[in-house]
Amino acid sequence: MRRSAFLVALLLLAVMGRSHAAPAPATLSAQDKEAICAVIQRLHQAYEKRDLEAVMALEQEAVDSKAAQVEASGIVEDGRKLTAAAYKDAIRGCTEEILNHKDYKLRELELQDLAFKRVGDRVEVCGVVPIIATDRVEVVAPGSGMMASLTYNRFTFEKRADGWHIVGMDL
Repeated sequence: MRRSAFLVALLLLAVMGRSHAAPAPATLSAQDKEAICAVIQRLHQAYEKRDLEAVMALEQEAVDSKAAQVEASGIVEDGRKLTAAAYKDAIRGCTEEILNHKDYKLRELELQDLAFKRVGDRVEVCGVVPIIATDRVEVVAPGSGMMASLTYNRFTFEKRADGWHIVGMDL
């Protein structure tokens, strides 16, 4: 399946794209933590409701950023360089497949286990935010028996005039 190979490339890029910058020693206000948690809750609720448009809207900036990295990386698949548009299409398609899978279910979100740290003008939130958590959803290779439980382990947020936005995500 073409998306399966692309998903493997995406996972590799997720690991490659991680920042190793030392966090700036600054505190985050309780109000900012609450606002960031509200965004994470909205994302989790969108996954829970299987609302593809809401998921894509909340993840848009992070997906756009990673898409630009994919295109700049020069990765070649099937003899063609991967483009930002192809990456975005693949993310949308994979997300849609996950949400539409008959055995899709979602673990509870546990916000109390999240860790917050400032990295420059951004905030990294580390912890386990479930996307899917089931032993039945075949994500990588349908029919192969390979099963998956996907979680986001780190979000990067940036504050804008209209609130906090997800600008990065790592699986």
